[in-house]
Amino acid sequence: MKEFLIDGNAFLEPDAWIVTCMCFAPYASEQNPIEHVWQIGKHYVRALFHSLRTFSDIKGAFGRIKDMRFTFGDLAMYMSTCPEYQQAI
Repeated sequence: MKEFLIDGNAFLEPDAWIVTCMCFAPYASEQNPIEHVWQIGKHYVRALFHSLRTFSDIKGAFGRIKDMRFTFGDLAMYMSTCPEYQQAI
């Protein structure tokens, strides 16, 4: 992990780092960003429920959100210096 971060941020100042490692509270799903992404994905699939007939359709629905950029208010507690991450869902 350290080697990856050093390679990705080679000779950059911390404010200009491309890759940052953030430690999240263990066993706190309400603070885990991936839980928010799953919540958004499930909400999206539920909204399309009437048109999804097969597992392949469901997989396709999730595929449509894979390239979205997700931001949520909970990230503010970890990234208080990055206003673009403080947007609420």
